[in-house]
Amino acid sequence: MIIGSVQAAYGFTGHGNAHVSGDVKASPITLNGNATIAGTQVQIQGTPLPAPPFNLAAAFASAQSSNNNGSIPAEHLNNGALVLNSQAQLTLAPGTYYFTGIQLAGQSRLLISGDVIIFLHGAMSIAGGAKINDPSAGNLWIYSDSNQTIHNAGHALSAFNIYAPAAPLTVTGGTEIDGCIAGRVVIASGNGLVIRMPGEAASP
Repeated sequence: MIIGSVQAAYGFTGHGNAHVSGDVKASPITLNGNATIAGTQVQIQGTPLPAPPFNLAAAFASAQSSNNNGSIPAEHLNNGALVLNSQAQLTLAPGTYYFTGIQLAGQSRLLISGDVIIFLHGAMSIAGGAKINDPSAGNLWIYSDSNQTIHNAGHALSAFNIYAPAAPLTVTGGTEIDGCIAGRVVIASGNGLVIRMPGEAASP
């Protein structure tokens, strides 16, 4: 289930038992199987997502040159990507981080101890029962300047706000997401989905 509304610049697709309790703003809007939308369907093909209240390119350049990545143990970084597997657990201290990818699997846990901003220049995959910042999304923002997929699957539990205007976002397999989600394309399938509309949480 998606509690709230969804906005995607170019398309929304619901499969299986996916359910949106609010509005969907996208084009095209495609529903397969038992997928349903309780609210209004609004065609907004090609409409840009709301911009963050700062220069995104400049923020990425700043985060790449000055960040808190040095506080992360080396075994969790692979060529600039954050990687957690096999029930690994990592807590990010408050600050700004720059990753070339994020990969969580094998019931790993990424915890947040304060306000964190992640600038993501690459793909993100959360699967295999992994968790990010469950259960509150208010202290974690992820900004992506990449067109690579943001993928959540396999009963993953996540609480974050993400702004990825060029990336497709997929949420499948009983995954739960609590947060503000904005992407180029949003694809939802399976049960237990929780996504709130862009604008329901304030960016830092």
